Amino acid sequence: MAGGLGPFYHGSREDFDEFTLEHAGRSTDRASNGALGVWCTPYRDFAAEYAADGGVLYEIMAPDRAAYHMTIDELRHLDNTLGFQPSVDEEVAAYDAYRRKLIRSGYGRIDVYEVNGSVDNIIILEPEAIEIVARHRFEMEQAPAPAMR
Repeated sequence: MAGGLGPFYHGSREDFDEFTLEHAGRSTDRASNGALGVWCTPYRDFAAEYAADGGVLYEIMAPDRAAYHMTIDELRHLDNTLGFQPSVDEEVAAYDAYRRKLIRSGYGRIDVYEVNGSVDNIIILEPEAIEIVARHRFEMEQAPAPAMR
């Protein structure tokens, strides 16, 4: 990907060939805010925690598009506002509407700023624009130790 950003990392228990938001926020163990986009990180070990127990660690590149700078407090406020809809489908729709609004405003990702100023989470708003560069499948005994950040 010419002019792309990364590498970033995304850990998942699922093995797939392309990113999509089709199932984001709809399974019982995932937050509805997954409908904002594809959550990734610049930290390989952090993403590997999500690939434990037979999952896959994806190394990805993303298009170099404008970043919406969101503090962790703003994300918490967004979750408190959008994350308490009457149904999961309504929550997913609310996050998706917010994602589409950011895209219409020219943003391609959300950089989530932690209290200390670091960016540990990046949310790519358009999954179809992500390029998978490499993948690593974790066997049950390869579960990574918790990352120190």
